[in-house]
Amino acid sequence: MSISRYILLGFIWFLTVPNSNAQQLEEVLRPFLNFKTLSYTGNLVEKGVLDDKLYRNTIKASFDYSGKDSVQKVHKKAYAAWRDANKLITLDYSDSTYKVKERNEYTGPIDDSFLERIKRTANKYPTFLKEIPKRDSVLDGKTYYLYEFTPYDSVSNNKRFYETTKLLVDKKTFVPALYRFEFATTLMDNVTYVTYFVDQYLHNIRINDPNFKDISDMTLPANFKTYVPKKRLPMLVEGTDVPSLSFLDQEQQPLDLTNFKGKVILLNISLVACPHSVNSVKMLNDFHHTYGDQNLVIISVYPVDAAEDVQNMVAKFNIEYPYYQNTKNTQVQLKEFQTLGYPAFYVIDKNAKIKAGFEGYSDEIAKKIKAKIEQSIL
Repeated sequence: MSISRYILLGFIWFLTVPNSNAQQLEEVLRPFLNFKTLSYTGNLVEKGVLDDKLYRNTIKASFDYSGKDSVQKVHKKAYAAWRDANKLITLDYSDSTYKVKERNEYTGPIDDSFLERIKRTANKYPTFLKEIPKRDSVLDGKTYYLYEFTPYDSVSNNKRFYETTKLLVDKKTFVPALYRFEFATTLMDNVTYVTYFVDQYLHNIRINDPNFKDISDMTLPANFKTYVPKKRLPMLVEGTDVPSLSFLDQEQQPLDLTNFKGKVILLNISLVACPHSVNSVKMLNDFHHTYGDQNLVIISVYPVDAAEDVQNMVAKFNIEYPYYQNTKNTQVQLKEFQTLGYPAFYVIDKNAKIKAGFEGYSDEIAKKIKAKIEQSIL
């Protein structure tokens, strides 16, 4: 589905008309909450929490609750999750690796499926199942019942905070055709405002199908191997000569950390889609304004993000400190800094020596970075 058509669909949702013949949502969902076997295929459209990009995927889901122990299998384009009574197996088709985990460990393909989201909403909000459609809605020229449940919706500081579940249900078969979950809130810093939605278009729904295929076999594909995590090396220690790192400024002029010798550098290795990277923006803005005229330079790089995505993040979250674009060598050179997670920070002194390194973000880490900066600018 093209973005333009998707936007049109979102608009059509509001071109609704009243209906007078409908069931409570509990009646519609009863088969999904009490089935023995269930399978369906679908298409997923998801808006990132921290960006405005639309991510698309396909879904093939099978759930078997007919025996003593349940079995769940959900496949997406590049990823799958299998869960039985004893374990959870996740499969990554991009590199043909798998992980065996504890059965109850969270996994997106299963736990964020249409079925599991519906269950969570029903358990959290008992009145959810009492909803009746207050109007009809049109999708691809066909009229559906629109069930809409909004447990909270308020405005604070000119921003809307809400959560909504929407369900389009076929008026003849009472089978769901589209599930949407959306919200607007702030991150853990109670400042950064974010929005999110996911649409699951549901097809080929089969409940208690006599031809349901057995999914209990957990035999892995022959070409799959156990995932081996990357070896975590310690971050560079105080006194280490700073490795070379090249990047481009906003005029596409090449620069290197060596261009800033004589200044104190706060190197920020960031990721657009990382909540902790976003949470660190306020700290970096504060450092930029407080220490920018005291010989501190903030160098923020985004090694795996496209320039356009970085620019969107800069505008959306009011980033006021300098950010730089990658050269063909940036990713390779960053390996010498021995970081695995995002964000990562290095305080580098005036002599191009590492003062301290930090991985992740928290209030405690912010205090430690501040102390190292103040020691270095003396």
